[in-house]
Amino acid sequence: MSGNPQLHDAFADLESRVVMTIGVVDVNDSTGMKEQQSESGWLPGLGWLYRTITDIILESIPDVVVKYTGDGAMFACDPDHTTAAVNAVIRIQEAIKGAGTRGDGAKGIIDFTCSAALTTGEVRRFTTPNGTPDFVGSVVDKAFRLCAFANAKAIFVDTATVGAANAMNIKSVFGKAAVRQAGEYTGEVQKAVLKGFAQPVAYQEILWDQQLYAVASAAITASTDRLRSTPAVAPRQAAPAAAATTE
Repeated sequence: MSGNPQLHDAFADLESRVVMTIGVVDVNDSTGMKEQQSESGWLPGLGWLYRTITDIILESIPDVVVKYTGDGAMFACDPDHTTAAVNAVIRIQEAIKGAGTRGDGAKGIIDFTCSAALTTGEVRRFTTPNGTPDFVGSVVDKAFRLCAFANAKAIFVDTATVGAANAMNIKSVFGKAAVRQAGEYTGEVQKAVLKGFAQPVAYQEILWDQQLYAVASAAITASTDRLRSTPAVAPRQAAPAAAATTE
């Protein structure tokens, strides 16, 4: 069987099991954007985003697979290129920020922000009916969930991605200007309660700008609700001591 089976054959094909770095970039509140703006406003902006993501990803990462996901994009690459993937997502966020405002502070050519996330681990690679490669697995799901958990402009990466990347080579425009040192591009390890995951997911935020952008407020509410809905496990009761007997 080939190394790129169709999805129904992937489980039986050992070569379909691969370790990849998965990246997701998604527009924040895309439905609200479409409701508030005319199609002539949001459609060209979305086209700009697709083109920008594709140009930066293909230019930065060897042998990468890119696909659009409605109001954003997903990409997959070999973990040897994780550092390039992190830097590419930083460049995408920088481009979005730059396109959102002009130098005089006036409105730019786009009117939206994006969140982004990267995860690394084992996935299943398969070929779609159209002949293009695609990937499935909990690592892919984690990237989408972590992206949704992130606030506007934030870049979240799981700890496996941090381990696969070379911190010495992570860089951003603001980081260079601020003479930011290696190791100063990642925030503290945090844990996110993500829908569908039994255990909290450890992640770090990439400090690509002058500040950390943290967690989306809606995600905090959802995480709190999930924690509250988790049934508490009653402590195990000790067996009652046997009654003493006298003869």
